[in-house]
Amino acid sequence: MATFKKRENKSGIVWEAHIRIKGHTPRRKSFPTKCRAQAWAVEYEALLRAKDAGDPRLAEQISLQEALDKYAEDSTAAGKKESTLDLESRATRHLTRLLGADRSLADIRPALVAQYQLTRQKEGYSNSAIRTELAILSKMYNNARKIWGLNIKNPVNDITRVPPDKGNTRFLTTAEAKIVLDESKNIRNPKFYPFVLLLMHTGMRSSEVARLRPEDINFETLSLRIHETKSGIPRSVPLTTKAAEVLQTVSPEATGYYFLKENHLNQKDIRLAPAKAFSSCWRSLRKKMEASGHKIPHFRPHDLRHTAASHLLMAGVDIREVADILGHSTLAMTMRYTHLLDSRRQETISKINHLGE
Repeated sequence: MATFKKRENKSGIVWEAHIRIKGHTPRRKSFPTKCRAQAWAVEYEALLRAKDAGDPRLAEQISLQEALDKYAEDSTAAGKKESTLDLESRATRHLTRLLGADRSLADIRPALVAQYQLTRQKEGYSNSAIRTELAILSKMYNNARKIWGLNIKNPVNDITRVPPDKGNTRFLTTAEAKIVLDESKNIRNPKFYPFVLLLMHTGMRSSEVARLRPEDINFETLSLRIHETKSGIPRSVPLTTKAAEVLQTVSPEATGYYFLKENHLNQKDIRLAPAKAFSSCWRSLRKKMEASGHKIPHFRPHDLRHTAASHLLMAGVDIREVADILGHSTLAMTMRYTHLLDSRRQETISKINHLGE
């Protein structure tokens, strides 16, 4: 049954329609007039009754925007991370813009999805971004069929998706690494150099280094413990003696973290805090390197993680140990670096050169 409430917000007077029907998630939506709110309520209640009756025409009456809104509600209820919800929200804007917010789910055919993919490529977006958007669209259709009870096919399943981008594994040479560390010492923020050194000497992600606390460090065993990781599995990371020495000079903030202050913790997702904490420092670092004639093209903070992994492998460390240090959930993620092992493979195979002599 629908109820209506008159409210006032920044935009003026609005009418809120509230629908509560047993067996369905409560819905509410705001409209500028009561008439529009009532019309929406009548239409939505009819859709719910059609769903309960198993009406195959239901997919023709639900728009893409309504379905994606429902998917967003389900994602929030499932407790997905803020970063995931933000990603899905951005994807929704592109999907509704190009596929048509008012287009019904039944009218979105494989040819239209294929055209969406082509348009996004022409707009200059990466294959990874496009694949993510299509994955969200596909999940929404799967939910519509399996959970919401709609009799509908998933159009994403019938197209050939763009291949994944080749992973960016750019790493710094030994000389470039020295330049980055030397110039980091000249940045006004005294904690920037320790932050950069830890990234380079541990292969940790920026978010992992930023969330370090004194209780996470064991200077006796030269190791640290990461409790919140991308994979959700805590891991231990060994420290170089240089990293341990530098870390001992860093005093924790009032927040209890080494690098994050109170204003950095106001982010919706704490993983975004490092970008806010050191954004100006990274810009200053690039300018200083360029001014000194040591510009490193397309340099990114994440390159320091690739640098640690690459130099470990080139030094002969077993790839499984490198995967463990980096926190890769599968060995396949570390295999992107195997092109660095070509010279070692040649050296290894030469050891059976004597066979048959």
